[in-house]
Order: sequence, then structure tokens, then C-alpha cells
Amino acid sequence: MLSSTSPNKAEHGESLLARILAAKHEECALLARDQGLLEEQARAQEAPRGFRRTLLQHLTRGRAALICESKRASPSAGVICPERSPDTTAQQLARGGAACLSVLNDRAWFHAQPDDLERARAACPLPVLRKDFLVEPVQVWQARAMGADCVLLVMRLLETTRAKEMEELALELGMDVLVEVHDEEELERAVSHLQAAMIGVNARDLQSLSIDLARAAEVVSRVPADRLAVAESGLRKPDDLLPFLAARSGSLAFLIGEALMRSDDAQACVAAFAEAASPA
Repeated sequence: MLSSTSPNKAEHGESLLARILAAKHEECALLARDQGLLEEQARAQEAPRGFRRTLLQHLTRGRAALICESKRASPSAGVICPERSPDTTAQQLARGGAACLSVLNDRAWFHAQPDDLERARAACPLPVLRKDFLVEPVQVWQARAMGADCVLLVMRLLETTRAKEMEELALELGMDVLVEVHDEEELERAVSHLQAAMIGVNARDLQSLSIDLARAAEVVSRVPADRLAVAESGLRKPDDLLPFLAARSGSLAFLIGEALMRSDDAQACVAAFAEAASPA
């Protein structure tokens, strides 16, 4: 169920999402011209770092499984920290206790630079998720070519057959896949038709841009116990993690971004979230 929101805000969100998707398909048309080169570069990369494996190892060792995000801006929040370097940020997040990183890769709406992911990954030993709006398989090749260890597939944006195709390609290339859902219907599609070993539940509705943590916690509670659930978006303070911890009996990770980027001390901010999320 969508969160309530004003018609103007909902219309803005729907229009924004449509513009983003149109731009991504245009990007893909350009990428397709160089697909052979992307495939060559992807196969030349070192083996991916185990993204899901690292999260599960943290949980097994009694540590919080935090995916900490580096981003300069977002459509919902506007400009956040345009001057913060991805390499320095990655080091701070790693020192604070992050298990994995998420790096925004979109330039138009998130102000990312082309080498942000490579710089973040080179600066620390953590596995890195390419966070972007992926709509076609060529972007999966591009993700591996830039060194990504994991990709995000958003069920709201993809037909089931396309999502399955892109997941299979990512797994073939050795990457992990975070399959993102927003509601029970998308969760059912993911569980029934994809491997979906990691299922992210986004508290932000992509059309209305509103946040509903209670709804997200309910969907998290329905993620099968044999999948790694990831709570995403709207986690502004450590106490925001508590409803998800109460709702979920199986393995649970958290993706946290804006709160860290707005903090004057990202390392200490990660540590505070890690303490709240620790299963020990």
C-alpha cells in the first residue's frame, strides 16, 4: 500500500521517475555501441569481493551488517555533500564498522562522477554495490567493468523476465544481486521468479517519494527466512532500526546513506548505527 501524499507531490514523483527511466534508456542505447569493449573490460577485472558473504559473516560474528552509502545528492533530498570525496568517505565508513559500501553512480540526479565507484573501492577492502537505475543488461556489464561487486535490481522498474535476465547475467559475472522491492506484490514476484538471495525493502516509494518505515518493516517481516533481508531508506537515526529488528527473525542488514553523508563525523555515525543494529 502506498503512503498517503499530496496529488502534486505524487505527480512530481511520477514525472521524475518517468524522466529518469527515459534518460537511462538513452544511456543504454549509447552504451550498447561499446558493449564489446565493456564485456572485455568486465572480464579483465579482478574477482568480485563477496558482498552477500561479507554481510552474512558480520552477522555470524555478532556484528551489524551495514551497507553504508556514499552519495552527493538525491532527488528527494537535493544536494547533500557535493565536495566530499568518495575515497575519503569510503575510508571513514569502513573505520566506523561498515560491512559493505553502496556508491551512487547516477550523474544527473545524484551528482556522481564517473570514477566515484572505482575510487571508493580502491580506498578500502570492502565490497561495493553499484547503486543506479539499471534497466538493461548492458548496464550489468558496465557495472562489472567498473569493478562493482554487486548490483541493484529494482522490481518496480523491471518486468519480471528482464529482472531475471539481468540477475542471471550478474551472477554469471560473479557479482551479487540486491533485489529491491517496495510491497508484497513485488516481493512475491522476486521470490517466485528470481533467485533473490538478497532482498532489499525500500521504505521510500519511488513515485510519491514518501517514506513509510512501518510499511517497510511489515514487508521485511515477510521476506523468507532463507533470504538476507535489507532495510533501505529513511533510516535517519539509530532508533529507526528498531522496528525492523523487532519484525525480522531471520538475517537482516541495513542500507544507510543520507544520515551518514550529513554527519560531521561519518565514522562515529556509522558506529552509532552499528551499535543499534548489532545482533549480539
